[in-house]
Amino acid sequence: GLDLNISSSWHDNIEVMSKDAAKGLALGALLDHFGLTRDQLMAFGDNDNDLDMLRAAGHPVAMQNAVPQLKQAAEIIAPHHDDSGVGQVIEEYILNDQTP
Repeated sequence: GLDLNISSSWHDNIEVMSKDAAKGLALGALLDHFGLTRDQLMAFGDNDNDLDMLRAAGHPVAMQNAVPQLKQAAEIIAPHHDDSGVGQVIEEYILNDQTP
């Protein structure tokens, strides 16, 4: 049998990849490479294919326009992407050193 990672990033597509090709695993590898901890990582997502990435982050952020499942996994809900939600969260929590 094949070990696959199947997800979707929009209502009209399906993403089929190796189980080893996941955003959460990639973030874990980056943390190891740079010697960082999960608490030093903030990740942003809006759809089902971002869930493992948010679970890997110490500070998971879902966009206001995210699917409900992602919002449940988030520590922070960012404003809608049309309102520069990522930038607003970075400014508030990273540049102004606020604790989530």
